[in-house]
Amino acid sequence: MAVKPKGSTHIYSFPFWIFVDQECAPKTRTYRASKFKIRIYPPFRMAAANFTTLPPIEQTAIPFLASARKRGIPKLDFISPVIYPTFDRFPDGKTSLQAVWDSTWDRPPRYMPMDSLRLDILTDRYRDTLDEVALNTKNDIIQRLRLASSQWWIGHSVSGMIGEHRAAFPITADGSPVEQPWGRASGSTTRGLERPIDDAIWNSVIDDMRAGLEKDLAESLYLDSLSYSARRDIKMFIMSAAMALEVARDAAFSRVPAFVSQDGTFKRGSAYSSDDLRKQLDNRTKRVFGRSLKTDIPTVFEKIEGIWLARNNVAHGKLPDFRRGQQVESITTNNVREFADAVYQALTWIRGLHSLQTSEKL
Repeated sequence: MAVKPKGSTHIYSFPFWIFVDQECAPKTRTYRASKFKIRIYPPFRMAAANFTTLPPIEQTAIPFLASARKRGIPKLDFISPVIYPTFDRFPDGKTSLQAVWDSTWDRPPRYMPMDSLRLDILTDRYRDTLDEVALNTKNDIIQRLRLASSQWWIGHSVSGMIGEHRAAFPITADGSPVEQPWGRASGSTTRGLERPIDDAIWNSVIDDMRAGLEKDLAESLYLDSLSYSARRDIKMFIMSAAMALEVARDAAFSRVPAFVSQDGTFKRGSAYSSDDLRKQLDNRTKRVFGRSLKTDIPTVFEKIEGIWLARNNVAHGKLPDFRRGQQVESITTNNVREFADAVYQALTWIRGLHSLQTSEKL
């Protein structure tokens, strides 16, 4: 007699890493969602230690001139290193990178970069496909793991972090190799806010999923901006950072009863008439909350002003420049980290407005 299915398993693999603390490892959790029982296994790793999202290098696929091929191309031994961020910090606060050259780990790290996830969808009324339920569950947990751990690369391909430069070797005038290739790889360090996923983070994420708690959009956009800055995509960094600040600003002002209609709708026009984020985080917050970012943290305000002005240019197809007085400044790959740090401090400051007493004269 055939066994009647009670559900289905769904395996997902990702082009990004989910770092898990092996010493405080998550455990399988089960919860009920509507008519389904969802069982979620901790993230695991299927790929080799030095696996990347890029294709393996095949010598036969590399183009050479006919003259070089006529003399004969020696066998080239390509190595494929991958560089992982670490969570270790030096006394000066800086973080490090770990290079892995082989397909196996010499010593498995405590914070293992996982790449896959298994979900079980169980139901009394089994049907052949539960893909949509599984997909929604997968998307939800990935987003929440990202927010809870601040691992900003989750959800984005790591190809932008590790770069596309794979190998290099010395050549003759017609391109024939004269030495074995050198492996090439890039990496991005952590910012200091990221945390490996342990049992506590895992359980809090599953509990939030079960309760259906709303996810923090401003934080998600901020993590997007970090991912774009690591990829050196300055324009997308600017747009994501500006949107994160706008969403956080709206969240702060929407908690003021005077700016909320009887049906609970946020009346943005009552909160601020100008679209200028600089004014909203200076004069307007000072009037409503008694605080001004420009006064409290002037260096951060200066960076946020630069992001806002550059955002207006980028939104209209221009360069990520901004004018401060008579001087034109730019957000570049050399200084983007300073602007990213300012966004983090500004978001923290804006969230601090939630607990403040508002002015009665609005």
